[in-house]
Amino acid sequence: MSILNKKDIQKKKICYCENIIIKKYNVKNEFVICSPENENPQFADFIENNQDKPLSLLVGEDLSDIWNKSKSVKVTAFGNFEVFVDDLAVDFHSSKAKELFALCIDRMGRSVSIEEATNILWENRPFDKKVKKLYNKAVRTISNTFKSYDITDVFYTSRGYCKVNNNSINCDYYLFLDGDKKSILSFNEEYMSQYSWAEGTLAKLTRIAEQYF
Repeated sequence: MSILNKKDIQKKKICYCENIIIKKYNVKNEFVICSPENENPQFADFIENNQDKPLSLLVGEDLSDIWNKSKSVKVTAFGNFEVFVDDLAVDFHSSKAKELFALCIDRMGRSVSIEEATNILWENRPFDKKVKKLYNKAVRTISNTFKSYDITDVFYTSRGYCKVNNNSINCDYYLFLDGDKKSILSFNEEYMSQYSWAEGTLAKLTRIAEQYF
């Protein structure tokens, strides 16, 4: 029996199995299946959208990007700052890494320089080699955390700066600014409550919210 799983996708080896009904999406009388622990709605959508194609056109097709796209990254900024992947809370194993990612979220895709980040996260320390190492360690931790979920399109870094791809993130803060009614109603005048540097954005959001009520 051939199972389509995460390891197969990473190696770009797409396996098919005939007449095995695990997920009922017919592709010319054959089925693409996922192991139960890796079942993913994105694969179901792919099969459903391609069910009129001959199987021969699908075999060997690179589905590695589909695995990544299927991961849902959600950020809650109202109240305490938290990050979720497929509704599971992300543990960055580092409070500074989590705070740096929060800062990038706050900046909405704008590049955050090493100088800006260290001035905010390590405000009482001089800008020297030691604090630069702390910044670089936080950046690596964020990158490795998302890589552990096979997510590569959320956090970007280059020499001297880092940023998020806000188009790949579902965030109440972003939805609020876009005028989303549900997000506006959910705003309770709390924003990234763990971080004092977020008070400026909180004041801006409060002013905007007053226009709706």
